[in-house]
Amino acid sequence: MKQKVISSDLNSRKEVIVKQDLNLASWKDKIESKSFCLNKNRGGLYLFHMRKAAGTSLRSFLKHLAIVHRMSFHETEGKIIDSNVLKIPGIISFTALRHPISRIKSLYWYEHVEWYYQMTKTPAKAKSYKEWVDAWLD
Repeated sequence: MKQKVISSDLNSRKEVIVKQDLNLASWKDKIESKSFCLNKNRGGLYLFHMRKAAGTSLRSFLKHLAIVHRMSFHETEGKIIDSNVLKIPGIISFTALRHPISRIKSLYWYEHVEWYYQMTKTPAKAKSYKEWVDAWLD
């Protein structure tokens, strides 16, 4: 991983590279520490679930791992990550991301249109995509 440096000063370039190496070393140390905890059945897995971004599949996989390796499993869904869970020693956090436009379209079809057509049997109440998006814009 290299960072573009806009400086002709060689010492500045070395300083940036050293900082990057320290950051990578710190990251590596954290991963090794978490791996040690997980191998000793002391760590845990944390899923920050974003709807319509493969979160349900990821949840199933992580729950299975937690059971097999006798680890704790934690999950939150919505707008806020649970910072208390992130303080648990050895916790490894996961989330799945999806292209934002694809995610919103999927959310519209799955949670809005499907609700009115299949669940309530009142398709006339379903809003157009534009109306639905505009309703989000408070």
